[in-house]
Amino acid sequence: MDSKKGKRGTPKDIGHVLNPVRVLIVDDHKIVRDGIRMVLGSFTEPDFTVYEADSIASAVEFLALNQIDLAFVDYRMGETTGDELVSFLNDLYPNVKAVGISNYDENTYVAKMVKAGAKGYVLKNVGVDELKECIDKVLSGSFYYSKEVLKSYLNGSQQTGKEKGEKEGKVAGRPMRLEDFNLSSRDIDIIKLVAKEHTNEEIADTLGLSKRTIDNQRNSIMHRLHVRNTVGLIKFAFQYNLIEE
Repeated sequence: MDSKKGKRGTPKDIGHVLNPVRVLIVDDHKIVRDGIRMVLGSFTEPDFTVYEADSIASAVEFLALNQIDLAFVDYRMGETTGDELVSFLNDLYPNVKAVGISNYDENTYVAKMVKAGAKGYVLKNVGVDELKECIDKVLSGSFYYSKEVLKSYLNGSQQTGKEKGEKEGKVAGRPMRLEDFNLSSRDIDIIKLVAKEHTNEEIADTLGLSKRTIDNQRNSIMHRLHVRNTVGLIKFAFQYNLIEE
């Protein structure tokens, strides 16, 4: 376990975390940990206090004695997988935001991390700007999944659905069209904003509505679309070409 610290600053509120943001990088390759540490050190704000763990076991040991705000978790580490740690974090440390990192965008890996509760998932070849966007979104309470990851997840889910012969997604034997879902223009606007990783508060500000109204309408949309979480809404947006550049 390496607990070297990066830059420090005067603590102040940033949403629900502190500045400096306490980050734990969990990866069994030192070169990856060094790379993420270097990128974090290049950002002007917020400041980061960076810790490292080379295994899930050492991460669990560290978490028992230390508080963190954000964890980057490699999917595959030897005989173990990162979804185990993400699930552990959600059960015992729900305030910690977990982001999956991997060389793989395969649907199985992404699905396991999402199911475990990861707030984000990026590939290890992620650019500096995208990593910063991911961090900002996740720390603000939103989600961030790179487009390559979402496309893989969507394609895998669609294939799984075909194999299982899902009844959802068909009307009179044909694939459902967007108009079949009876979504209002406001519903579609909300889905588009969710797909751009906006929080409910940001969506409320954009549409000139109260956060409670957005909360209720978003829950209603999810119920009607038979999706359980934000990733489900983003998948829907990809499937029906609602993603806006």
